[in-house]
Amino acid sequence: MPNARTPSKVVAAYRKAAMKILHLTKEEAAEAVYTPANDRGQWSPGSRGIVNFETGHIASYWDANFLDVLVALDRAAGLGTYIEPINAAVGAIWEG
Repeated sequence: MPNARTPSKVVAAYRKAAMKILHLTKEEAAEAVYTPANDRGQWSPGSRGIVNFETGHIASYWDANFLDVLVALDRAAGLGTYIEPINAAVGAIWEG
């Protein structure tokens, strides 16, 4: 049985969550959340998705509410996945 949490489905769920919670447009959400295959930096090729904090669309690593925003996105995506910050620029979405 194929994994129901394919990168494309996970990324779609996180983009939808970002549009709902952070009021991003589709374009902004696509710029901020993408599949590992589309990650030029290849930060986490084995993850289910990449979240780019440098776009300015998602909370910055330096924002006081940074972790709260990540948890809210995880919950809104509703997949039992979570965002793990790799560094101040990007985070990886993993299965929980």
